[in-house]
Amino acid sequence: LLKENNYQDTSVKVFDHHSVVLLFPLYMDSLPVTLLKFMAVLEVSSRRYDKCPMLYSVINCGLKESSHNDLAALMVQFFASTNRFPYGGTLSIGSGENIMATYFKGKVKKKIRQFAKAVGANQEENLEVQYPLGIGLFLKSSRKYWTQQGASNGVSAQEMESMKIEG
Repeated sequence: LLKENNYQDTSVKVFDHHSVVLLFPLYMDSLPVTLLKFMAVLEVSSRRYDKCPMLYSVINCGLKESSHNDLAALMVQFFASTNRFPYGGTLSIGSGENIMATYFKGKVKKKIRQFAKAVGANQEENLEVQYPLGIGLFLKSSRKYWTQQGASNGVSAQEMESMKIEG
């Protein structure tokens, strides 16, 4: 888990492995700032090593379509190519956490296993998975999921729909 106080230590540990998976949520069609800051440190660290591990990415997007992850995947791929890291590929997950609360979670688990096998073998693999039904059913399922999540944290659907962010 990346934290601002462990970027340097983590960047050095990366080079102890043959492959490294960057797992992150999509933020505004891009990489989270925490990951961007870490990648800046990793770029500097990579100059001290003759060989860099293969980089992979697993990107989770809250929107239905996994294609929203494409730009972020390209950003990781560009980082890899400009810093001597071989790029192994991306597992692009659409539909966010919601898909894991449906009977489609088996599809996601299958893709995760397939991707993990490729990472373990240091092979290239690009996979994607998303909620396979129409947008109406996705929205209904998402609303149910987030209403339940809110309720488990003492927040009603009405409170989540309001513009009031903090108490």
